[in-house]
Amino acid sequence: MKNKLYTTTEERLLVKMINDHLGSTGHVQWRNMETIPGRDTKSMQNHWQGIKKDYRYNGNRYILRGSTLFDAPRVYKKKDKPKTTPVNKRVKVSRSFFWGAVKVTRYE
Repeated sequence: MKNKLYTTTEERLLVKMINDHLGSTGHVQWRNMETIPGRDTKSMQNHWQGIKKDYRYNGNRYILRGSTLFDAPRVYKKKDKPKTTPVNKRVKVSRSFFWGAVKVTRYE
């Protein structure tokens, strides 16, 4: 198995093979697909998940985005996650009977 990045020729071949092995619902039939020489099926699946965002599905096949005049390449923005502040709660521990074997912790 190759331990290198995919070349542009391999990427084109992968997309062509995916377009040839699409099911009726648009899902890729990986079990029916032959592997690229030197690549594993799992490697091809992982690489496809990485480059899939660069392609759009037109209902019949995957086409490279930006290949027509009206398609613009995608620009992804980082989403800021809201910061959560920790809530200070008082912990109240009470012991139950059974000789103190069971503890109940309650937050107020």
